[in-house]
Amino acid sequence: MQTDGVLESHTPQPKKKKITPIVVALILVVVVGTVAAMAMSAFKSPKAVYLSAELKGVQETTKWVTEGMDKYKQSIAPYLEKPVYTTMEISDLTIGPVPGDPELSHMLDVLKEATLSIDSAVDEKNGKKYSKVSLALKNNHLLGLEVFSDQERMGFGVPEIYNKYGIINLKDVDEFNKKYGADLPKKMMSYQDLAEAIKVDQSELLPIAAVYGKLYADSITDEQVTINKDGTFEEGGTKIPSREITVTFSDSQFKELMTKVSDTVAADEKLHDLLYKRYSNIVNLLKDNGYPIKDRDVLSKDKFVDNIKESMKDLVASMDKGDAVSGVKMVLNVDGSDRILKRTVTLTSPDKKETITMKSAKWTEGQAEKGVFQVVTDSVRGEDVDMSFSFTKETKDQTTNGSFELKIDELRDKKVEETALIKTSYKSTKDGNKESGEIDFSIGYQEDGVNQTLSGNVAAVTETTEEKRNSEYKVKLNTGELADEEELPEVIQFSLKSTEEFGKEAQFPALSKDNSLDLVNMTDSEADQVMMEAQMGAQAFMLKNMGLFQQLGLIPDFPEMY
Repeated sequence: MQTDGVLESHTPQPKKKKITPIVVALILVVVVGTVAAMAMSAFKSPKAVYLSAELKGVQETTKWVTEGMDKYKQSIAPYLEKPVYTTMEISDLTIGPVPGDPELSHMLDVLKEATLSIDSAVDEKNGKKYSKVSLALKNNHLLGLEVFSDQERMGFGVPEIYNKYGIINLKDVDEFNKKYGADLPKKMMSYQDLAEAIKVDQSELLPIAAVYGKLYADSITDEQVTINKDGTFEEGGTKIPSREITVTFSDSQFKELMTKVSDTVAADEKLHDLLYKRYSNIVNLLKDNGYPIKDRDVLSKDKFVDNIKESMKDLVASMDKGDAVSGVKMVLNVDGSDRILKRTVTLTSPDKKETITMKSAKWTEGQAEKGVFQVVTDSVRGEDVDMSFSFTKETKDQTTNGSFELKIDELRDKKVEETALIKTSYKSTKDGNKESGEIDFSIGYQEDGVNQTLSGNVAAVTETTEEKRNSEYKVKLNTGELADEEELPEVIQFSLKSTEEFGKEAQFPALSKDNSLDLVNMTDSEADQVMMEAQMGAQAFMLKNMGLFQQLGLIPDFPEMY
């Protein structure tokens, strides 16, 4: 097995596109975000004030990420340290009516009495997983599917159709894929597997980041930075006195910076090692789990590094040709604690016919946290986009209220032609081990004065102890104007109950020679016999439930024969 490589596609390579201003801007943001030097100058020149604000931002971001990762690790610890058995039940299903389709509305009425149950057990430590999906109607079990796996085998069964389980020993997966023309992996990767493959320790990352932080700091001259000490942060109706710091890059200054960054990336062996190791880990993980990774599709480290160098060479070439940007202007609003309240970056195209403005802001108003991110284009051709994301969050005692909104406007000649809008508001309250909450949401689209909106509500109650977590959800979706236009149900609603039991192990079906089949090693005649028995089982299932299928409209209601 080749252990050091990444995938290399053999499909024809598309024609290289010019590097867009957004790509260049992202590179700039990354460089700025890694500033870790030159910020604590004894003289608070405009440049020193600016770098101090950037350093403060890096420290706060690092703290936020660290705290978030710690909380995440605490939340998933029960799932990694011990088995977890989960049961879910979806019931009280209401779908309809469907305008203009009485037959479908009738079928949906029948489904109101249906219950879908899911049993799932996961034991990450011992590599055991089990899932069972069951459908019942009027409290009578109708159909079930079982899937299970451990470190030696995987299997499945549909007891109502066939009385035997299909089994595949993991050592025979390659033979199974060859025999049946499948691409079945030896096991499914877990999120934890992937997280372990790509994780980066701060001790490995910070020395690399410091190089680019110093490079950026050394590249900025005092003349590029100006300060308005009497500036004002203004956003969302909030005004806060602030220093307004402006950092400007001319065409030549930005080109020089990006050339230095490109040359440093191309020669940065530590960065190459960091990136290659993670990609290598992913490829090896895929191979070890039996995914169809071919050796000819794997890059050596030398080829991987060559691709990085070629990409940096292309970036410099695009700058030389004037394909990127002619200038960059960045304006920051900074409070008295050197905390960045707002950052606005404006990019101008080489022909001066297009600008891209990106704005990000985060501030507090009373006890509420608020934030916004916005990207706006302004072009001579008159076809532009205004995309914004905003949020609010306020916690008092044990209750949190918040909202967020994503809005995308497509404009022609400064007039809005199309709008997509997603809005959500939420409330959650903690009371000991119990947490309750409610979310209201809407998804809308407007074009030529016509509105199309989906709206809904989710109410949830969760109670957690050391042994288990009980949750109950009620979900409702209204299709609004789409019901008539798209012949959709006017309302979709259901209840979902779940219980997670920590420490309860997965219970596999009791397997024997009489109720299981080795799908790889059975003979052709045995396979034919299985196929015939499964067909007979399916026919028997259809006959047993014919009345139900007729109610659902899946088969015609035959007249009585005399």
